[in-house]
Amino acid sequence: KAEGFTWIVGFWSGANGGHSDGAGPIDVGHTTDGWGVVGEVKKRCEKFPSSTPMTETLRVYGEFQRQKR
Repeated sequence: KAEGFTWIVGFWSGANGGHSDGAGPIDVGHTTDGWGVVGEVKKRCEKFPSSTPMTETLRVYGEFQRQKR
């Protein structure tokens, strides 16, 4: 479980560091912390058990980005 947390938070941090909206870096997930992000990914993984944690992390990231969360 700890390695899953570390991977998700590390991936998320790297994705944020690699994006900019022209005014500066994008801070997707600024409305929560690492545990909140991991909780959202966990819910998606439980809802879609045939998917992978990587795929669901990407989906949650995209949802947060679209919702400006």
